Amino acid sequence: MKTLPKFFLPVLILLVTCMCACDCKNVPAPQPVHPDPVEPQNTVISLYLQPYNDFPEEQMAHVHQDVQNCLDTLIPELEFVVYRYENEELPDYCWYPPRSRYRADSILLYQLRMDDEKYIMGVLSEDISVTSDNIKDWGVLGFGLQPGTSAVVSTFRVKNKSLFYKVIVHEFLHNLGLDHCSQNDRSCYMCDADKRPRLELEVQLCPVCKAELLRLME
Repeated sequence: MKTLPKFFLPVLILLVTCMCACDCKNVPAPQPVHPDPVEPQNTVISLYLQPYNDFPEEQMAHVHQDVQNCLDTLIPELEFVVYRYENEELPDYCWYPPRSRYRADSILLYQLRMDDEKYIMGVLSEDISVTSDNIKDWGVLGFGLQPGTSAVVSTFRVKNKSLFYKVIVHEFLHNLGLDHCSQNDRSCYMCDADKRPRLELEVQLCPVCKAELLRLME
């Protein structure tokens, strides 16, 4: 029987290893069980709506579409994509028993713990509150970081529910860094509610606010 040269076995092992390595490159990587929505490559800004507790699914679907349409019309110079998550239950520590409502600041912190990179907008039907000036617990329509990635809104104080999407847009623009309208233009989405919201008057982003937003997004 002929014996193989001493150098043959190491060479054979090296060859097999290289072939396996080449084959492995063609094996697709495992996919997550619950992947995030696939965003188009040309997306500029994405907003994720997070309904809480028993927020009605049908109403959420309308809100989702209204927010998308509003952003597309309001600021056509930018491209927005709005996503919607499934309902989740808020943790007990966000609840404020003395006034039977949720603390907006606690919800923001909860969302930041979930994901501090995506723009997440909490949506619920129960009342929410913040500390405002000397008032420890003040009921509000919405509350968001400016700038930041977390905000929360509620339908509880909105009389005309079909205009609720305007509250979301207002808080989202705060997240993007936009302040209240310096012109105090009642028709501007960023006009300060001054504790008396007039959503029916908000129909545009005034030229000053729009220019400032585009500057912030550069």
